[in-house]
Amino acid sequence: MFLVGAILFTMTPSLTSAFNFYYSVELKFDLASMSSIGFVSAIGYFASIVALNFLFSEVSFKRFYISTGFVILVLNMSVLILLFNMAHKLNIGNVAFVYLMSSLMVFANELNFLPLLGLCVRLCPKDLEGTTYGILTSLFNLGYYFATILATLLLMIFKVSTKR
Repeated sequence: MFLVGAILFTMTPSLTSAFNFYYSVELKFDLASMSSIGFVSAIGYFASIVALNFLFSEVSFKRFYISTGFVILVLNMSVLILLFNMAHKLNIGNVAFVYLMSSLMVFANELNFLPLLGLCVRLCPKDLEGTTYGILTSLFNLGYYFATILATLLLMIFKVSTKR
């Protein structure tokens, strides 16, 4: 049951590739800006590991997991600010907004995901930690693969294209 839940957890539609296309084609981000998005995301990833070890180490797993899930929901909704071209109302450019949101999204996603990995490690049978951990992370990757397929299907169903 846990494995089914883990796959379903990771199967939320992933529009990363579509947004990279949107940034480069619609918003006209140059190659340097696109590369910097990856860099600030890596900073968010590193910051989440530091924060988890030093700031959130004593927090209840269930409360922390639900709280970070809610933060992720809010951050995912913030992409509407970009899509509806409202970033300028916040006196911030599109590139700066994407930098900020990318780093915050990676930060929140990793804060949410790393304790789940820790729980997976604790569930591993003795002397089979490596095998069980490998299976669990493979299942998470399978879920992310399905998330990309699901997002592609949604884009096709709603007839999203460069013109529409």
